[in-house]
Amino acid sequence: MSADAEPQVRVLTYSVRSARLDRAALGRVIRAVAPDLVAVQRGPGRLRHRSAAARLAREGALLWLGGGGPPAGANLLLGHMRVDSVLTWSQRFPTRPLARAEGIAAGVFRVRGRTLGIAGVHLPPDPEERVRYAELLAVVVGELRSRAAAVVVAGDVGEDPGGPVGDRLAGLGLLDAVETARPGAPELTFPARHSNRRLDTIWTSGAVEVVIAGVPGRSVRVSGVHADDLVVASDHLPLLADLRLTGPAGRGA
Repeated sequence: MSADAEPQVRVLTYSVRSARLDRAALGRVIRAVAPDLVAVQRGPGRLRHRSAAARLAREGALLWLGGGGPPAGANLLLGHMRVDSVLTWSQRFPTRPLARAEGIAAGVFRVRGRTLGIAGVHLPPDPEERVRYAELLAVVVGELRSRAAAVVVAGDVGEDPGGPVGDRLAGLGLLDAVETARPGAPELTFPARHSNRRLDTIWTSGAVEVVIAGVPGRSVRVSGVHADDLVVASDHLPLLADLRLTGPAGRGA
């Protein structure tokens, strides 16, 4: 690929239920998709979360780049060895005592000569909390935009497309990757068996074009992703987006 070519990056978002179901199947799905970057929600949360995050990355043939544990609300960022980390940080949302931690894992990365900012997020089922945390997510989006020409928000947001979180991000100029690539497609992700909702979404902004978006092994054909693995790896299905980075090379923090 020449220096002037517009590189393509594969982003995956996956809500993995603390990797408590079939870990072998989970690893097989991630390896088959062969993503550049993965936003993991509901990753290993508390006890020995660092070693558990590193193990999950290895099982997907990836590296642990950022996030993890309570500081990030159990969100992780994983990536291929060709991805260079520029900056990563975590933000935990304020929660009620004894409530499950929620938050954001964010980072700026250099991939194939271009700089990409990404925020992986998991939002709670309570609609009032989701709306409140969406405002904190908007602040992170602004920070990413100040550091990268292309920005991605990926996660399990606890609502179907067209909800208040999606509307808030649309108001910031972010585009739903599935709706961009396949207008009107339902692309259901939850539950993994007999899916009837799309709680998982990838949004994009800036110098990026959506090439393909959907559930690998279903609407997006990916060699090596098997239906039997998808329904036992997690209670959510993964969602991928192939993105073309159209900005100038080298911009970053």
